Amino acid sequence: MRAIADGDGLMRWAYHEALHRHDAHWAHRIELPLFPAMPSVEEPGMASDPFAPQIVSRSVDDAMPGDLLLYRRTDRPAHLMIYIGRSQVVPSPHKWVVYVNGPSDPIQKVSLDSLRTNASAGWRPTPDNPDFLGVGRLEILQD
Repeated sequence: MRAIADGDGLMRWAYHEALHRHDAHWAHRIELPLFPAMPSVEEPGMASDPFAPQIVSRSVDDAMPGDLLLYRRTDRPAHLMIYIGRSQVVPSPHKWVVYVNGPSDPIQKVSLDSLRTNASAGWRPTPDNPDFLGVGRLEILQD
């Protein structure tokens, strides 16, 4: 996997990987330990900006795998996390979110439960958090 410097880079990498045929060759290339049931996706028609998410909810409970948790922090640049839901690779009762802090940090994975109780209230994906803009969905995932 190429270096990913920020949340936008992570989102663009995931978007482009979603467009690949999800077969055993693909799973091996991105180093998945097993081949999960993951449908391939077709690129939508002529979107004005395929990377512009539409806010679908202020409640993270409405998130679907691939949705974005969008933040606008007053103390940091805008930030996004990708909601992946329950893992298809590692059995777990948790729902997961992935994100990147910066160019020198690896991709982080955190449970949604721990994010909801984060020591820094600005990272909690709750409607009462003014830094949490809501759950965004890219056109590629729209029904």
